[in-house]
Amino acid sequence: MKTEVEDLLAEVEESLLNHLWQQWAMLGSGGVALEERIGFVIDPEALLLATLRFGTGDGRLVGETLSWLASHGGMLSLQRAKNLQRKTELGPAGAVREAAEWMEQAGFRNWKSLAGMVKGAEGKGQSLVSPGFQVREHGQPIQFQRDENFLLRMRMIFGVNARPEVLTWLLCRGSGYPAQIAEETGWLAKSVQTILGEFERGGIVSSRGEGRKRLFSLNRQNGFLDGKLGRKMNWRMQGTRYLGWVHVVDGLRELASSKQASAESRSIRIRRKMGALQTAFGVEGGFTGFVGGENLSGEEMVHFFLKEVKRQLREGPGSGHR
Repeated sequence: MKTEVEDLLAEVEESLLNHLWQQWAMLGSGGVALEERIGFVIDPEALLLATLRFGTGDGRLVGETLSWLASHGGMLSLQRAKNLQRKTELGPAGAVREAAEWMEQAGFRNWKSLAGMVKGAEGKGQSLVSPGFQVREHGQPIQFQRDENFLLRMRMIFGVNARPEVLTWLLCRGSGYPAQIAEETGWLAKSVQTILGEFERGGIVSSRGEGRKRLFSLNRQNGFLDGKLGRKMNWRMQGTRYLGWVHVVDGLRELASSKQASAESRSIRIRRKMGALQTAFGVEGGFTGFVGGENLSGEEMVHFFLKEVKRQLREGPGSGHR
């Protein structure tokens, strides 16, 4: 009979898998066009790395992902994917390398740089690409008019560079500092600063000094942007949030494999992850996920961790608070 921890682990893994499927379907995979809103702008690089982390046990999802990449891989930013992978190691190195090598063989020669970044990494378990895999040709077209696909729409206009992320972030948040925008979009601060300067000269943003910092705000009054554009969109730091779920899954697996260990030993394993969990689930501001259990020990710490995981599940894997 499964324990509470094992049941919760299975629920988390299923929820994450469904979350990945929803996003790929919104991008046109699976032959199904979803009608409901996801609630945030899809981050395709974070989605790919998260799929390599949480979705490789679902052969159909892997096949749909590779088929989408074969058609639309040029819309992904390899530089941004590499930035995110370096920062979070969200994608298992072996799976990242195999996916990049497969894309290189499929004709996307520039993916060699991603494969080279994790060169020598060995995959674990079964191969990512099953023998005899064939790219599926009948996916749905990307619905660029959907808010969830807004970032890809901006890439169709501006190209695959930092501008789409910076503009999308500003449309969602309204204003911010260059370092903050760089951190949350996955681009270098110098690049973001340059783009904001160009946007300001073009009248898209305005700025004001705040000590040594400079706050940039979207200018909706000059007629360049539709006043309603982006009003219903939400930006999520999806790479960081997915990393939080990596810690959750690892914590649950450690608890499941240490059923005979003492309560104090089990709580120590969770306490080591608490700082990372607080960072990952508090990135949107004003949210206190996994806060309050720092001084607990023994079974109290274990119960606190399980309670917080259940609360995050109720919110949904992609939820966030602004």
